[in-house]
Amino acid sequence: MNYDGSGERCLVNSIVTDLHHLDGKFFNKNSDRFACLSEAGKGRHQKHSSVTIYDLSNRHLEVDSSFTVDHNSGFMAISNDDTIIAIGVLKCDKITIYEISTGDLLINVEGGQRSGFWGSLYFLSGENHNNALVELRVTEMIKSKTKNSIVRLWDLGFRPTINEDGDVSDD
Repeated sequence: MNYDGSGERCLVNSIVTDLHHLDGKFFNKNSDRFACLSEAGKGRHQKHSSVTIYDLSNRHLEVDSSFTVDHNSGFMAISNDDTIIAIGVLKCDKITIYEISTGDLLINVEGGQRSGFWGSLYFLSGENHNNALVELRVTEMIKSKTKNSIVRLWDLGFRPTINEDGDVSDD
């Protein structure tokens, strides 16, 4: 039997999948949507990475949409306006930016170091930041422990907008 914090019964809902879960984020605007970054394998065999958007509005996990992303994708952030998703690519100093509604790749942001094992991404809040990302990336590991890491600010400098006719354009 399952209980919530107040001691009352609660329902646990789950979806069984063969994908290796790597990261998950709730959308920002008091939404019932959840994004899950998954891969079909582990280690050197990570292929067919995907983002799946779940809708929890009916108190069940329902798949809303899904799209394929770069191999070896490992960490992500959702923009404050819930329009784009930034995904860090493991063992490659690259971040890919996708439009959430269509799954289209918007840009690749290359870091230049050609390394980077693991990291985390955060979109900064506030109108003045214009989709600025903060990235923490581990660049050197020894015996499974972090030796060196870097913190970077990425200013993406664009914001996709939806026109009156429903088309997406970059500002």
